[in-house]
Amino acid sequence: MARFRRRTCIILLLFILFICSIMMALKTLRPDRAGFGDPFGLGLLPELQQRTVLLDSKQNSLNRAQGDTVTRVSNLHSIAVNTMKASMSSVKKLEEELSSPNYNFHIFYYTWYGNPQFDGKYIHWNHPLLQHWDPKIANNYPKGRHNPPEDIGANFYPELGSYSSKDPTVIEAHMKQMRSASTGVIVLSWYPPGMADENGEPTDDLVPVVLDYAHKYNLKVTFHIEPYKDRDDRSMYHNVKYIIDNVGPGYIDTSIRPWNNHNTRNRVNGKYYETAFSAALLVRPEIISITSFNEWHEGTQIEKAVPKRTGQVVYLDYKPHKPNVYLELTQKWSEKYRKEQEQWLM
Repeated sequence: MARFRRRTCIILLLFILFICSIMMALKTLRPDRAGFGDPFGLGLLPELQQRTVLLDSKQNSLNRAQGDTVTRVSNLHSIAVNTMKASMSSVKKLEEELSSPNYNFHIFYYTWYGNPQFDGKYIHWNHPLLQHWDPKIANNYPKGRHNPPEDIGANFYPELGSYSSKDPTVIEAHMKQMRSASTGVIVLSWYPPGMADENGEPTDDLVPVVLDYAHKYNLKVTFHIEPYKDRDDRSMYHNVKYIIDNVGPGYIDTSIRPWNNHNTRNRVNGKYYETAFSAALLVRPEIISITSFNEWHEGTQIEKAVPKRTGQVVYLDYKPHKPNVYLELTQKWSEKYRKEQEQWLM
């Protein structure tokens, strides 16, 4: 019995030694890269190793994708920041170049002009010659319409030509001119949707565009509600019309009212305009309104005008001054008005 026990112990010991030897042998076959990676003995199981490699590949791809996403987001953020910086830089540069807006200087603005490029035809530039109410007087003057682009319904000729009020480049040019003159508020000639004057077409859809460009140049907008059919207190309920003292550079409408020369107000190379400003300041007005930025038919515009001669017409101009003389005069009086106001408040 004792011999049997001894033999059993020896066999068990040998079996344990055998198992240990096998384990040591397997350990020597373990790949070096498994030190902190694959489980012990995985190298002996190719199928499991392939699955692990595949998982590693997917994880690496995921990491790369996440890295690419982060990079793309970072790039987009950089682009947005750079765009914003460029935009802010452009606005800042614009503010440095232009005069400060004077929000007590209001100027009338009309968006009723059209040309074939943007409107399919000329609008308002082809204004008809309006007849005098007395037939005896009317018979002494020509009849018909103007024929743009050389013959327009104005006594002056715009530097921008017979433009369309729908042209974004024209709107921006106008905003820049008005801002350079130190005006601060645009009094926008306005008809309700679907309505217009007898020589024009509805322009209400232009209001958002005008507001956008006015905002860009830090100009404010108010509305001059033009007379229209059946206008009453109810139709005017949501509209406000400000009644304010007026300044203008002159007046001449003989291009559309050839019989009305007795109402012409000669500009006298800007002296009429400056005299009007001087008179306005004497009464210490809260607001000064300028008629107008671009009412070409009645010759009250301060928009840039250029010399123009056709076979039939010689247009008036601002000579001997530059095309922007009335913008510069407006800026001059805007600054003077600002200083005068400061003294009135003292």
